[in-house]
Amino acid sequence: MRICFSPVKRFGGQVTLPDTYTFGQVMAWEQALDAAASAGGKGYAAWHALLPGIIACVDKWELTGVPEQPTPETFPFTPLVSANKLMAWLMGEVQAQIAAGDELPNA
Repeated sequence: MRICFSPVKRFGGQVTLPDTYTFGQVMAWEQALDAAASAGGKGYAAWHALLPGIIACVDKWELTGVPEQPTPETFPFTPLVSANKLMAWLMGEVQAQIAAGDELPNA
């Protein structure tokens, strides 16, 4: 398990990512990326499209203001600046964890 600490003050705390992702989790992430691209690749529709992929890839949520089991409908999106920072951070952590498997020595 990999614990990631939020750099966003408004949504302080941590999320836990698995050491390895399942095929279903990677597919959820890929489908979310495709949906975000179909939504124009930027803006709130793209952020919303990414949420199912992010949610599928986080094992445990311990962030202030975020439900323990968030859904796209319950995920906070205000205040906007902090929510945008939260989304950007989560996207980066998920993508980094997916890519990390290829960078392990002797893998």
